Amino acid sequence: MYDQPTFQFAKHDLVTSLLQQPDTFVKQAKLHFLRHLLTSAAINGVISQQDIECAIYVAHSYFMTQAERDECLSWMSYHGNRYIGELSHEQQVELQILCELCDHLVNEGDLSALQQIADLI
Repeated sequence: MYDQPTFQFAKHDLVTSLLQQPDTFVKQAKLHFLRHLLTSAAINGVISQQDIECAIYVAHSYFMTQAERDECLSWMSYHGNRYIGELSHEQQVELQILCELCDHLVNEGDLSALQQIADLI
């Protein structure tokens, strides 16, 4: 089970990755990495080193230069390692709910989902 600060970071990072519109390739890669990693946690209830490597692989297509690549890989490795572990059932369900609420907000324009998201994070 994640400790409370790690779970708070996970919820914040998940919502940010699902709702924020990136303005640079670096930010886009980082958000895509978090989205892939944390939605995987919501589905599977666990994050392993293999999940981090898979999320990095998925996000690497956004890298433009070697400097951007180096910055992103370092950041992804650091942040991914923070989330290695197993979620409690309640934490997994809460992440699933956040994913669904963000989907309702983005795809259906359901503004009532915004208040529910704020309440959860």
